[in-house]
Amino acid sequence: MPSLEVSPSLSIPDDKVAGIRTISLYELQSGSATEQKLLLETCMEDGFFYLDLTHPSHSSLLENVDSAFKLSKNIFDYSPEVKSLFDVDKISEFKVNGYKPKGRNVTGNGKDGKIDGFESWVVSHIRLLLVSLKDVC
Repeated sequence: MPSLEVSPSLSIPDDKVAGIRTISLYELQSGSATEQKLLLETCMEDGFFYLDLTHPSHSSLLENVDSAFKLSKNIFDYSPEVKSLFDVDKISEFKVNGYKPKGRNVTGNGKDGKIDGFESWVVSHIRLLLVSLKDVC
């Protein structure tokens, strides 16, 4: 079965990859007018896209992908009881930090009564910056 190689240790089968456009960060950074036009069209028409980071110049960035996947797996593997201690609705009125369990929110226009099908963990970019600075200093 063909697959998309995301990193040396992660490969995604083609039937699991969404049919959305891919934008090359390398081409954007190189000033490609074609890639800039594609980015604008994609944002206006679709609103989201894959960001291609596979150019060799982004190897250091991709080295962090495995760490991010491992971190995600570790935090989502906690028991529901532990995750509930970090409930986004309990620890922040602005909902910028914490855990949201699957099925908490209504999707779409809210009239169909369907609930979301995912859990999420929100980490403020300020907190990430503070953790990064702590590691550097």
